[in-house]
Amino acid sequence: PETLEFIWRDFHELNNGRTSNGYTLNPISYTELDAWNRLTNKSVTAQEIDIIKQLDGVFLTHYQKQQAEK
Repeated sequence: PETLEFIWRDFHELNNGRTSNGYTLNPISYTELDAWNRLTNKSVTAQEIDIIKQLDGVFLTHYQKQQAEK
């Protein structure tokens, strides 16, 4: 459970730096994950990165649905 809290916080940090292409939000890239991991001195495992990418997919799906409803 504690690990999930850290992953959730990490996702929020990455989400706050998310880029867009002018029309919609971009997914968090592996390049961004790598830079964030190095700059924050975190030791994120491959499994944690996989979970972050899955959270990102869920977030983007929800975001796109919200935008379509507007």
